[in-house]
Amino acid sequence: MSTYLIKELENNRFQIANFEDSAAPEGVYELLYTKTRDYMSCNCRGFRMQKDKSEHKHCKMARFWMSQGKPEGVALWEDGGEYKMNRFVEA
Repeated sequence: MSTYLIKELENNRFQIANFEDSAAPEGVYELLYTKTRDYMSCNCRGFRMQKDKSEHKHCKMARFWMSQGKPEGVALWEDGGEYKMNRFVEA
């Protein structure tokens, strides 16, 4: 199961890191949210190849994180089509 960490780099620009079974991330991607169009994009290869951009997993996970108030120090993962998170450090 992949675990993700996400942080806000600046207003409406985020970074998401994917961890498997090691201390180093498998991949680190940047997301950009355009508030006026309610559109989010990701710089990973999968985003460019996906037809329905609204279903992209990194974007969906970032939207979930944003809906929870952008908490710091949380790990996120997908479990049965549902996103979950757990705090691992106090902000």
